[in-house]
Amino acid sequence: MLKRIYQWLAMLSICMAAGLSLSGCTQEIQQANLPDPREKAPADEETGKKKTVPIVLGSESFEKVYGWADEDTILYSAAKGGKHHIYTHHITTGASREIFQTEAPIVSILLHPNRQKLLIHTAPNTYAATITITDLSGNAEYTTDIESYELAYEWNEKDSSSIAITAFYEDWSFEQFYLDLNSKELQTISTGQPFVKWLGEGWLLQQEWKEEDAAFFAPLVKVPLEGTGQHEVLFEEVFRFDAFDGLLMTTSIPDEKGETLNYQFYGSSMELMSSFEVPSLSQYSDWLIPYYDYTAQAGELITLVPEHSGAADQYAEGFQLWKWDVSSGESKQLFAGLDNMPLSCSPAGTVCLYGHRLEELLMLDSGERIKLVKKEEK
Repeated sequence: MLKRIYQWLAMLSICMAAGLSLSGCTQEIQQANLPDPREKAPADEETGKKKTVPIVLGSESFEKVYGWADEDTILYSAAKGGKHHIYTHHITTGASREIFQTEAPIVSILLHPNRQKLLIHTAPNTYAATITITDLSGNAEYTTDIESYELAYEWNEKDSSSIAITAFYEDWSFEQFYLDLNSKELQTISTGQPFVKWLGEGWLLQQEWKEEDAAFFAPLVKVPLEGTGQHEVLFEEVFRFDAFDGLLMTTSIPDEKGETLNYQFYGSSMELMSSFEVPSLSQYSDWLIPYYDYTAQAGELITLVPEHSGAADQYAEGFQLWKWDVSSGESKQLFAGLDNMPLSCSPAGTVCLYGHRLEELLMLDSGERIKLVKKEEK
């Protein structure tokens, strides 16, 4: 099957630039209660800017930051003593608190958009995955084991009890599941395509790639959760897509030379809200989608953009960081000279985590870059 459709389009261009998940201050990080969010964050007396307190590691080995529990609190993991620990860290007070630990390596952590639940993906061995659902205090609500080589999962943004899961096996065949946290049931479903997004309750979005077709584009369709019934075509030709709460984003290559990448945003009734074009970078079999994040509270897409079009493997001029208001169409450049690395932006879109392990902060108002992790000085 065309090498499993180019290994499922290179895991869907690394899951649309990470849009889809695949798979303290002493020597011991101090445990503390999260600060009252109503408490005013400390500011630098000279500049008036909000202070940022890094994660200070003692004997722990930093692993990764996973996202935002609120506007000032992040989630990260570190290894120590043969175990993997998950912490919250308040970036303006420095208060850190351990909420969960596991002996199995952590593959990823996915926060539901309401920031009340976590999906913790651990891997006890190469061909097995454990999914644990907890609250932000680490209290486990549900756990299950899934045989797999890689996992992809999508949390329903409107319903934190609904999760779509795809288990990939070593030959890149796959099986799909629907996890209902209300009934604690893991049900097998079959939509025919491995990468899906939620469209409200009971409906999924997917591109319908043909088994023996090497096309760059595919129809975007709406399918019922159970996988049976009519597949409704929304758009005939889409390069890639993503879905957020009440918002659909599609990308296309509008010109014959393939030198521009177009982003389109549609509302719940599939009405076009806005669109913009950026230079494109071509790859061996398609085009690069630079890393991006969407901030629902601000209604903005924050994305990396190349300086000019060209071949991705020869491009070395760096990336700009832009934000785009999907309702008004207004845009603003925030940074220049960045590399194409993952982003995770705070709910209000004032600061972004940045880097392969999200180990830096990009302060969008001041233009500062701040290292988030440091070792304790002895």
